[in-house]
Amino acid sequence: MKKRLLIVDGDLAVGPSLYAQLSNSQWLEVCGQAATIEETWRLLGERKPDLVLLGSVQEVERGVLCQQLRLAHPHLSFIAASTPAELMWEPFWRNLGMWVVGKPVQAEQLEVLAMQLSSMPVQSLSSPLSAGRGQAGGAGMMGDSSGTGIIGAGGPGAGSFGTGMGGHGNGSMGIPMGATATGEALSAHGSSGGLSHAGPQGMQSSHTSAVAEAKPEPPYSAGLGFSPSKKRLMTVYGPKGGVGKTFLSRELAIYFAQRKDGVSPRKVLAVDFNLDLGTFATALNLPRSPNIYTWVQDIDRRLRDWLLSHGREPEQLSQEEWQSYIEAVQLSPEEVDRHVVIHEASGLHVLTSPRDIRNSFEIKDYHLYLILDALKRSRYDLILIDTAPDTTDATIQALFFAEQVIMVGNPVVDSIENIQRILKLLREADYPEERIQLCMNRLQRKEMFTLDEIRAYFQLHPSKKIFAIPDDQEVKKSINTGNPVMLHPGKLAAKDAIEALGKALIPVDEEAEGSPKRKGKERTSLWKWLKS
Repeated sequence: MKKRLLIVDGDLAVGPSLYAQLSNSQWLEVCGQAATIEETWRLLGERKPDLVLLGSVQEVERGVLCQQLRLAHPHLSFIAASTPAELMWEPFWRNLGMWVVGKPVQAEQLEVLAMQLSSMPVQSLSSPLSAGRGQAGGAGMMGDSSGTGIIGAGGPGAGSFGTGMGGHGNGSMGIPMGATATGEALSAHGSSGGLSHAGPQGMQSSHTSAVAEAKPEPPYSAGLGFSPSKKRLMTVYGPKGGVGKTFLSRELAIYFAQRKDGVSPRKVLAVDFNLDLGTFATALNLPRSPNIYTWVQDIDRRLRDWLLSHGREPEQLSQEEWQSYIEAVQLSPEEVDRHVVIHEASGLHVLTSPRDIRNSFEIKDYHLYLILDALKRSRYDLILIDTAPDTTDATIQALFFAEQVIMVGNPVVDSIENIQRILKLLREADYPEERIQLCMNRLQRKEMFTLDEIRAYFQLHPSKKIFAIPDDQEVKKSINTGNPVMLHPGKLAAKDAIEALGKALIPVDEEAEGSPKRKGKERTSLWKWLKS
């Protein structure tokens, strides 16, 4: 049976060209082309495609669109069609579980994917396979006469058996499969692990997990679907360890928790997505339980109960079958309250990382996706996520769900270089640079590199500000004692700098929106008498 391909591309010439090339294919047929997001949703319901080819879409980033579509249609496989310049974005797309093909797209490339998709066992249709980068996590390319190629999906893993990752990137081993190419549903963030093995055309593949959720909410896109003044999702990211990322996350979360939205106190949640070595709880002297892992346990417990009630033995299910049943779990926004701890001095709520490192290995990509989706529907006005200094599933998910990203570094060569590499990747993927705020932490009075030199190296627009957090002895004391700088009663240079960054993220005029207008000062009775 032929697989059905939906093309999503603003270039209307792509559809007719591929339709003509695939007219005699026994594996694949084009079922339509959409040029807008609205048309995409309509055709998904009408044409029932098996694969979606994502080309140039002006309304939303390709990765975000993939997330939206997958949430509502978990059976779909996604392919990103990219220009040579856009292929620099390939590692992120692979982490989202997407296949990547070069433009112009060749029908033979798509037929290979459809052929392998058709040969997969029925029980594995919700468990995609991802092409790997050999043993070290490189891009698996399938060349053709035009010089373009297919780059496999899956995340850059730490294990030596392909690129996929179990959990959030610890190289866990999945269930080896005998086919190569994607299954019916790709992992929402490309993260489950598997054994690499040679497939047709010399490609390497590894097994990845699936994500599904019943009764999905309307699709989420940062900056769309809600009022920015009412709900915000921020992610603090540093592409190098030890730059003060958790310190800045703590201080910003405390700062925002002390502010108001109009007349009401702002409800703020901080989330520690550094799942194995997170220290956010330690930074505030908070207990590590409950935490994200207790929520994951609750999700799995409910899934097990559901399976038993339907006559299935959880222990007898394969990994891909277990994950395909995740659609039975529906998280409610109210569940968040059962798994957070509260910092009494500030009123900040915190969803901490697991107490035991080994617990982090059991947190899978579909757990993270369900949790993030519940968080964005929760009662919190602002959610701030502290990430790990890597590109694992948890970090990638946090970056793609974020409305604003605070990228942190130090004024030293290796930190500056890593930030430049990430910025280069984001620019070539047309990621909106206005979403990113850059911050240099622990700035000394006399540095080898000035902020102007760093700005030039980053190739920033002259109006783009780099926020500097000065080095301060009080900062070191606050880190060791767990007492936030923002709660320090005195005046500190670091405190003022963090407040300036916070005001740039949420301007004061937005905070004042909805607050009652002040009445003009009433004139004195003497003034009234003189005017009469």
